Parts: sequence; C-alpha cells; structure tokens
Amino acid sequence: MNSVITFEPVEHKYTNQHGEEYISVTTLIGKEMPFDSKAIAEKVRKIGSSRYHNMTTERILALWDASAEHGTVVHDMVEQYIKDDIVPSDPSLVPLLDQFKRLNFRGDLLSEVLVWSDKYKVAGLVDILEVFDDKIFLYDIKTSNRIGDDKYMKFSMQLEMYRRFIEESFNKPTSTIAILWYQDYVLKRSKTKLKLLQPLRVADSVDEILEKRKKDIT
Repeated sequence: MNSVITFEPVEHKYTNQHGEEYISVTTLIGKEMPFDSKAIAEKVRKIGSSRYHNMTTERILALWDASAEHGTVVHDMVEQYIKDDIVPSDPSLVPLLDQFKRLNFRGDLLSEVLVWSDKYKVAGLVDILEVFDDKIFLYDIKTSNRIGDDKYMKFSMQLEMYRRFIEESFNKPTSTIAILWYQDYVLKRSKTKLKLLQPLRVADSVDEILEKRKKDIT
C-alpha cells in the first residue's frame, strides 16, 4: 500500500496522489449485489405483516433516507467519543454511547480509518479498529431497522475486504470481531439495543469480486 489516498466526503470520492480514483468498498459490493430501493419499497408496502404496509412508495423511500441520516449521527457520536472523549449533548444518544462503552475495549481504539488496496484500486473507511501490540480487531457500526439475508451478506463482505486491506497495511493479524448493530435505531432511538453480530464466512465471494475488479482495471 504505497499510494497516498485522500477522501472527499461531499462527493464520497477516493483518489491517490496521481489523481487516480479508487472505487469504494461499498460501491464495489453494490455493483455485484444491487439494491433497487424503489422496487423493494413497492413490494414491501403490499405485505400485510410489513411495517410499511399501505404506505406510499415515496413515504417508504423517505424513511429509508432518514435512516441513512440517523446512521451518520450514530457514527459521528462514536467517532467523537473515540477521538476526543466527547459525550453527546443530545440526551437520546447518551444511552447508545453508554452501551458502546460497556463493551469494555482493551486495545487502543481508532475511528474512521482510511484503508485501501493499490492492487485493486479499492478504498474505504473503517468504523473502529481496536489495536493491540500483536493483533488488530475490526468492528463496523450499523443502524438498519432490520438486517435481512442480503444486507447481512453485504455487511460481511464489506468487513472481509476491510480485514484484508488492514492486514496488508499494518502487517498484523486482523480479525473481524463483530458488526455493532444498533437495532431499529430510527424508530426506537434511545430505547434501541446494541447487538453484536458475527459476520458470515464470505472469503470465496470476496475473492470473486476482487478478481473481477482486477480484470476491470487491467
């Protein structure tokens, strides 16, 4: 990993010192597992047991947009706590931070760590690294209302790519410990519970995606 990568948050763009653009980990996975939000919204609104039953498609899409915005709030909360020991002023966030603190991390915590692969020209931001002298643990924060099979697969693949890039960068054994899931945060807010999900075994799937990527850039 000899390049110097910068991240432009507004356009969500990664580039190296030569101006070459690197695709994000989430975008690369999304190309293989596309999410047609409108089609899915139209489907779930017709399911009687769905929380979205009889909502308009536009309303469902708006709720999903709000979910993404709230997820950013939670990520920012954890980042500010790790980097500057800041406790949120919003009282609804304090219980969420308390749950995070109760995980009793023992290593040095790093937040929003930029990692990349020059070989595949792929980059991403890792939510949390717990660094020890001889190893690194990897965590990723999610705030989805629910995690179905497709999301679980995508999240696991994302973490596996991060794990590989981190291990290459730091030259230390790296383990993906957990997905930190604030379940149903958008609807429950301060009542939501932090759950730890073990990622799926997706090494073969990630191998396939990265091999396709290698062919695309050569």
